[in-house]
Amino acid sequence: MRSIKSMLLTLICAVVILGVGYLGIVESGKEVLRRDSIPEQAEYENLGSNIFYGKIEDDIEIFPWNYYVKDGKGLEYSVPEFLSEALAIQQEKYDEGTGQIKEDRMAYATDRYFGQLIAYETESQLEEVMSWYESSGKHIYQNMVVEKDTGYGRIYFYQDILKLSGKQYQVRIACGDWSVISFCCAEYDPKDRRKQKKWKKGKQKLVSALEKFENELADYVTFMTKVEFMSAPYFYLDDDSLNNIENVYLGSFLLLDYVMHKGGKQRSELEEEVELIRERWKAERFAIEEKSAEDLHYSYQVVELKDMILLLAQGDETIGIYYDPMNRKFCGYNYFYEY
Repeated sequence: MRSIKSMLLTLICAVVILGVGYLGIVESGKEVLRRDSIPEQAEYENLGSNIFYGKIEDDIEIFPWNYYVKDGKGLEYSVPEFLSEALAIQQEKYDEGTGQIKEDRMAYATDRYFGQLIAYETESQLEEVMSWYESSGKHIYQNMVVEKDTGYGRIYFYQDILKLSGKQYQVRIACGDWSVISFCCAEYDPKDRRKQKKWKKGKQKLVSALEKFENELADYVTFMTKVEFMSAPYFYLDDDSLNNIENVYLGSFLLLDYVMHKGGKQRSELEEEVELIRERWKAERFAIEEKSAEDLHYSYQVVELKDMILLLAQGDETIGIYYDPMNRKFCGYNYFYEY
């Protein structure tokens, strides 16, 4: 009898601890979604799986998009000049010119930088993306608005729907004066698709990847944390020249694709590029302290929004990763505050 009571007591305690842990991580995730301040990390006991689930029925906007009220109506036109100038200099499209010459070069550099990310996500050529901006006249640099009163400094927003290769893609970008806070590019469909079988299969693909390749995803989160801290839009592949640079967020997308395809046919195609990325970020300029998976203590919350899934990677900080379950691919990222 004592043995049975002891077993029941142990079982009840385990259920209570797991329940508290689950509620803790879910509440932490909700705080990230509903507040415009720095998310607080909940304390919880991890008894095995560190993947939790949630669903948001309301049309909410997460930071920094909660400042982009009513699709930016009422916000004034402005651009992150420090960031755009840095992009222009690093692409060698900038000189000491002033006025319209300077503006044109900064506009070109901004389109090209984000165009690389858009081309990757849409499986298009960069030339096609640049051609769309040229023909439509809707250049990123010339169509950004700013919210000045955020408590985090100025935040600049860009949103549009691009037509590439016969499909529509929604692109959303949010920047600080020096850094890119949020980027998302996904096939556009305003309908709620969460009950479709294709959505559910895509979600299961994500969960399976999380369970199998947690260390690789931890690499990505660590990488993105350091990129945010350094506000570094490029890798410098050669310290003696600016000719050989690489888009740092493009590298981050390769890391995410490696998580999704490590066990598939694309593995060999991605492995070499991923190893190069790891070597670059471990260079002195991008030094990252070596940590084991046990030291990182990341947990993951899969939050189903109406048009995509938001994967919250939670550790000392929280980073959001956008995932398109219909096409089974990651489609962007989201920092929740700037340093």
